[in-house]
Amino acid sequence: MPTHSPAVSPNGQQAPDIPEALTLEREALYLERYYHDMAFDPSAIDLETFNTYVRSFSQPGAMRAGFALYRSFAQDIADNRAAQAQQGKLHMPVLALAGAAGRYATRIGPMMLEVAETVDIAVIPRAGPWLAEENPAALAKALTAFARS
Repeated sequence: MPTHSPAVSPNGQQAPDIPEALTLEREALYLERYYHDMAFDPSAIDLETFNTYVRSFSQPGAMRAGFALYRSFAQDIADNRAAQAQQGKLHMPVLALAGAAGRYATRIGPMMLEVAETVDIAVIPRAGPWLAEENPAALAKALTAFARS
């Protein structure tokens, strides 16, 4: 059985070079599964928009840049913990958003309360992670209410 390098995380998108190799010339397949499998309403990202994403992510280095977001999580955690230890929780009001059908719907509030003193939570109905695409009216309402408060 192969052994795994400590640099390879359990999240495949964080593994060095592997996701780029697996998605090379398969960007459309990867993005279709990514958007479709996580969405509340897969039709919310129309074909024209989807094709724009595919063209963009098919450019040299684009998938690597996208996966770099996931690879930065460990450093982000360390940086955020250090900042919080030095400066304490955020003092400004924070709006925490999540789609009701997404994996963070029940976790976003407790997560943000760990780092901010005042948190408004808006769980957007009929949406997964693509809030603006899946329910733009509810997102706009939540943003407007927060800005007015």
